[in-house]
Amino acid sequence: MQKYNTVLDIFGRLATWQDDSQANLHGWFEREAIIFMGDFCGRYLRLQANWDHAQPSESAAQVTLYDHPGGWPGSGPAWWHNKHTIDIVRAALEGGVPWVRVNLPAQGNDVNIT
Repeated sequence: MQKYNTVLDIFGRLATWQDDSQANLHGWFEREAIIFMGDFCGRYLRLQANWDHAQPSESAAQVTLYDHPGGWPGSGPAWWHNKHTIDIVRAALEGGVPWVRVNLPAQGNDVNIT
């Protein structure tokens, strides 16, 4: 719970699974990078770990605790392997970002590929 308290301290908002009020949902929505990604004009290199740090797990050992492709039981956050990464890369490519890649050539990832 420490990371959620840190978010509250920094942004003055609870996570959406903790507070699903319209005001809180709107406050987070306007900060979502994915809604702006298609308008980005530079090169987007996303360095992504095995688990998506933007989602709930804090370590590889916790991944199975949060792996619920159909959504979190009883509502709350949904997380699965690299979904956040795939979504934002797709948004960048669909929006016309000229150069997009996840990680480096050593991982075998080509430019402008979802």
